[in-house]
Amino acid sequence: VHKSKKKLSDGDYAISAVYQKFSDSEYKVQASEIFVNNVSIAIVKNLETANKVKESVLNKYKTETVKEATFVEDFKISPKFVTSGAIATDEQAIARLSIQAELEQDYIVKSGDNVWIICNKQQITQDKFYQLNPSITPGSTLSVGQKVLLPLNKPLLSVRTVEEVTYTDVAKRPVEERPNATKARSYRKVLQAGKDGQKEVTGQLIKINGIETEKKEISSKIIAPPVVEIIEVGTK
Repeated sequence: VHKSKKKLSDGDYAISAVYQKFSDSEYKVQASEIFVNNVSIAIVKNLETANKVKESVLNKYKTETVKEATFVEDFKISPKFVTSGAIATDEQAIARLSIQAELEQDYIVKSGDNVWIICNKQQITQDKFYQLNPSITPGSTLSVGQKVLLPLNKPLLSVRTVEEVTYTDVAKRPVEERPNATKARSYRKVLQAGKDGQKEVTGQLIKINGIETEKKEISSKIIAPPVVEIIEVGTK
């Protein structure tokens, strides 16, 4: 008695069906997708790798005195099922996050500026300057207050760092006014010349992509006391 081929190999048929399913469409694995401002930038193998890539970008701006480094843009990591070919290496993901876009920024011409001085300060070529400012020719004279365009390399991700610093600053002289009822209101006379002092400040230096944007004073102590300025003022 011969049994049917199907009955003899039900298990083989099941294995064959599964194999055929994954042969027809490549097997997908769970990975982690990195977004910047809701735009997909890279897919890496897992959450641990995504966080490692994130720290690699931030570490470029970290020093012994930097206590905090964060992205200005919205940085998000989400799980995603993809084929293995869609997964980027750590190096590829870091490179994509480090891309810089060339933008343009306005520059107001100051006293003493010329094309050579501006290009030297901004570290750009004169060819690039003339390319961005076609109305200006090598024989042109720049005017104070004139607006010109300069290139601005803006990274895809801007990094905000907070650095603890200690520095010396001016301790402003206090001013004391002493009224004199016998003198007109326009009368002012310095009875004692004041003098600024010095203070040692502990503060925070805030930078975006390594460029200082803000300085905050946390505490200070006087190291050279200021001298009070005393002014007699009329009140009549």
